[in-house]
Amino acid sequence: MFASFHVNIPFIKALQQMPSYIKYMKELLTRKSSLKGGQTIVMNKECSALIQTELPTKRKDPGSFHIPCAIRETLIDKGLCDLGASINLMPLSLMKKLQINELMPTDVVIRLADKTQKQAVGVVENVLVKVENYFLSTDFVILEMEESPIHPIILGRPFLATARALIDVERGELILRIHDEQLAFNIFKPSQEVDQENKEPRENHNKALVEETSIEAQNVHLRIPWLISKTARRCHS
Repeated sequence: MFASFHVNIPFIKALQQMPSYIKYMKELLTRKSSLKGGQTIVMNKECSALIQTELPTKRKDPGSFHIPCAIRETLIDKGLCDLGASINLMPLSLMKKLQINELMPTDVVIRLADKTQKQAVGVVENVLVKVENYFLSTDFVILEMEESPIHPIILGRPFLATARALIDVERGELILRIHDEQLAFNIFKPSQEVDQENKEPRENHNKALVEETSIEAQNVHLRIPWLISKTARRCHS
């Protein structure tokens, strides 16, 4: 009858009732093995890497990545390229300055870094962003906010995917692969230094950039309102 009888008691109490077992447990837990001469110790990969100093050199924050671009007649010296942004962002004040009137309603709510949320004013589609000699069609979410004097616009993942961007953080290099050409931008090189090295070609390029943007971008935007109004009517219906 009592062959399968079990009593559950705390392990400490069981040890207290068996003095000889307590002595055995103390010896087992406090026993330390000493290293003998000529003994070989095998270490795992992690410990070996630390001892052999094979870890890469730690580097500091290189800063934000940005590119010069233009929208219509407005030159933007530093458009912020942000892989952490799922949208392309433009302040409402800049949209008015660019005289873009094709604003589409949206229910997008933007969550900021301080955990606050802001309702977007709307969306503008097919804005032509010119980088060097290429136009990239870009959709911007419009937000009523203070315009940054350093980074007026944020070019998020949609733009970077369109431009097939490659970012080398160590070198501070951002490469846009447009068609068969690669455009490289280095954030470690100040724009003033670039201007001093190649001042005249840069000035000529900027003048051509403004003229081409003024003519080509406006011509394309003349065709865009019809597409937008058609899309808007389809959404309302």
